[in-house]
Amino acid sequence: MPLVCLSLTAKTIAENLAVLDRYRGKIDIAELRADLLDPSEAFAVRDFPVIASLPCILAVRRKCDGGNFVDGEGKRLVMLAKAIAYARPDQSANYAYVDLESDFRVPSVEEACHTFGTRIIRSRHDILGMPADLDAAWAELAAEPDEIPKLAVTPRGAGDFARLFTWASSLPAGERIIVGMGEFGVASRVLAERVGSCIAYTSALRAGLPGAAPGHLDPAALEEIYRFRELDRSTTVYALGGGVNVLTSKTPQLHNAAFKAAGLNAVYVPMPASDPGAFLLALEATSAQGAAITVPLKEALLPYLSRRSPEVDDIGACNTLIRERDGWMGHDTDAQGFERALVEFMDGSDHSTELVAAHSDIVIQATSVGMDGERQGDPLDWFDFTGREAVFDLIYRPERSLLLERAASAGCKTTNGWKMLRYQSAAQFAIWTGLEPPASYFS
Repeated sequence: MPLVCLSLTAKTIAENLAVLDRYRGKIDIAELRADLLDPSEAFAVRDFPVIASLPCILAVRRKCDGGNFVDGEGKRLVMLAKAIAYARPDQSANYAYVDLESDFRVPSVEEACHTFGTRIIRSRHDILGMPADLDAAWAELAAEPDEIPKLAVTPRGAGDFARLFTWASSLPAGERIIVGMGEFGVASRVLAERVGSCIAYTSALRAGLPGAAPGHLDPAALEEIYRFRELDRSTTVYALGGGVNVLTSKTPQLHNAAFKAAGLNAVYVPMPASDPGAFLLALEATSAQGAAITVPLKEALLPYLSRRSPEVDDIGACNTLIRERDGWMGHDTDAQGFERALVEFMDGSDHSTELVAAHSDIVIQATSVGMDGERQGDPLDWFDFTGREAVFDLIYRPERSLLLERAASAGCKTTNGWKMLRYQSAAQFAIWTGLEPPASYFS
């Protein structure tokens, strides 16, 4: 089980300690990012492990590696030496780990680490992409058997993510840290156990601190949304595929809560993808058994399906995949979720379907305009509401779009797509598991 590490990015040690206290119980170790401290605090890091009362990693990350340190290797060497020297008899008062890059090899520092019991994390951070030869990069990091190799790369798409995950999963057992940074690497953080990582890095985002690296999650999100400590190599994986806005979707909360309520060892994670073939490679790499699909993949995936439900053929799009022996079957639950939500919106009675059919003043907004992370604006800014209309905007982020704000101010009855999302997600759960959807989808 990977240790959950909180990377501390505040400008002062006092603020970092205050944030650390907020997350005790959710984390196992803390990383002090000394490169982000105010200059006046830079040489006061020696006693941090004593005050933190928690195993600590020291990192002084250079700008070229995604950090903030620009003062030269001489000053950085002094900072590192002062932090790990003068070791105390109580090992817990010393840094448990120090992060040293693959091109930073200083025998005196390494000898001090060995003498005082500080483990070296030998790291490489590729902030612009991925090495063409992952094996060669790894061989350099893993050259010393007593060090922990760490490779942090930046996948530029779902294909890169699939390549990283497949490669990492093939490595022999041993202590290691492998991370996909950025939008396309988030799933590698949730599925750290699958790639053999012994440490999963997080940031105090809910406490208002900046993320230590692109794609970091908050420790509370790992615990509350993804049940991180319960995941293992037998956990069934489901994915959310679509544009990068899948990273802000509320469906991980819905589906993972349902898996928990049903007692299933399963997890649902976002996997951004714009290319359908690359997305399917990502599903294969993670051994995913199903997926929810959103734009821009709903139509693009159709040629890749081995079978389609009648609804997919009727609508010409799919929002749900389930793995079968001979490939992927596509389903659609959008229509089902939309119909139920629309009927409830109108009045929820047994006659609602007839009422909807007879109603000439229903306005349905089905584009992504106005959604968080998409093009902003009011897609019907040319339309003048009279107050008689019933307005259904299928987006749910934000809760009240510009369109709904304007419609409500004119006296219209309004709703967003939140209930539709819940209902279509419940139908996806039934397709994936063959079980009745838990009540959590509807409450």
